[in-house]
Amino acid sequence: MRALDGAVIGAAIGVLIVLAVASTRWLLRGRPAGDGEGQPARPGFWLRPAWVNSAVVLVSAAAFLLVAVLSAPTAPPPQQPPPVAAEPAATTAVKAHAQIDLGGVVLAFDPPQGYCLYPDDRMQAVLALQKSVNHDNVVHTVFGDCDQLRASMQDGSRIHDFGMLMTPVTSMGQDADNGTLDRFAAQTFDPVKVKEAADQRISQAQVQLSMGSFASVGILDRMNGSLYYGFLSRVTAGGDTFDQATVMAVTVIGKRLVCIYLYADYSKNPRNALQSLLGKAKAAVEQFAALNP
Repeated sequence: MRALDGAVIGAAIGVLIVLAVASTRWLLRGRPAGDGEGQPARPGFWLRPAWVNSAVVLVSAAAFLLVAVLSAPTAPPPQQPPPVAAEPAATTAVKAHAQIDLGGVVLAFDPPQGYCLYPDDRMQAVLALQKSVNHDNVVHTVFGDCDQLRASMQDGSRIHDFGMLMTPVTSMGQDADNGTLDRFAAQTFDPVKVKEAADQRISQAQVQLSMGSFASVGILDRMNGSLYYGFLSRVTAGGDTFDQATVMAVTVIGKRLVCIYLYADYSKNPRNALQSLLGKAKAAVEQFAALNP
């Protein structure tokens, strides 16, 4: 179609060229005087000989036909199929829960929200230390505030919000129930102090702490078959001394007595720190129980 259009356009231009040249020739020569018989001569308008006119038109048509053919776009390359999106990789498997062996019963455990398990090398170091200094409990795992843990891995800064999962040595491998919790409470804490208001016990613990490095606040709450205790301690680390609040949740999961400890620094009044840790400890117990129905 493009070549035909070129030929037609070339022929038309050829005709225009013939007309233009003939008109110019006729005007330049002027009108002839006559033919000798009294009749005016007919103007020789067209080019002579006649074949010249046809040649101009044909040559012009052929030239434009050639140009049209040569300038015609080449056939486009075959269109490539649109890229197909890669199949999404299989969803990364959810990280397995920590597996805690409590003397024949293996329980799944996740740290409370906002906490992460220590990396293996640090975990083993802390467990080895606890084994050497904490002879009353078996420490199963350790976790810390995720942001503080990352910072500690980078610059060695101290983690001041952390926790541990423990089992009393005397309870390892032993079945437990709510009666076990009652006996645990009776053997561990003064029943008279349990009846005192929590604020009163916190104030007394602060006084005790001013004279030593550890003070018990006693039972902060008891609900859904779990006990929650509070402690205050004064700790020295890296040449610095700081006050630390602790909440211990004692519960029975899978017929095993387990204790979740949560620690946090505080300044002046420890009440807010204990209340915050108490809420986290309750959520941790619920999560632990849900993982091990």
